[in-house]
Amino acid sequence: MNPEGTESCNGIDDDCDDGDVCTADSCNSIAGCVQVFQDADSDTVCDAQEFAPTDSGAFAIPGEITGLAFAADTITMSWDSAVPGSGMSTVHDVLRGILNEFPIGSAGSSENCLAPGISAATATDSGPLGSNHGFWYLVRGRNVCGSGTYGSQSGGNPRVSSACP
Repeated sequence: MNPEGTESCNGIDDDCDDGDVCTADSCNSIAGCVQVFQDADSDTVCDAQEFAPTDSGAFAIPGEITGLAFAADTITMSWDSAVPGSGMSTVHDVLRGILNEFPIGSAGSSENCLAPGISAATATDSGPLGSNHGFWYLVRGRNVCGSGTYGSQSGGNPRVSSACP
């Protein structure tokens, strides 16, 4: 960053102070051009880098959720929130199914949306376990930019379910 508070990008000053990636054609290669930082929704993400430049609560489609774990009480689960990577208006959907009906989206599956649209990165499931049954859980993030995935199948295709909105 140079002393005037702008980044030097291939000889062109660009005052996108949030770490905006600058390119040689930032200002159509006009010598001395300064590209003004555009942030219509005041979320500190340069408009050119986000999916929803007029929505201050979202700037990207949520990435894959990681860190899903259960607490010692065996009913409280938590995960790494999608909010830091996609915006404050991002919510989470928790999908649950019976182990012997995995993978998700299988015909005749009894998967359900255990917790739709929650802003927290925790949920509980105190539902009864049937005899000889266990559950699987997946979490995705979603916002106005779109829905993240429930991860990918071993072949690389995204896991898809219509149980959550």
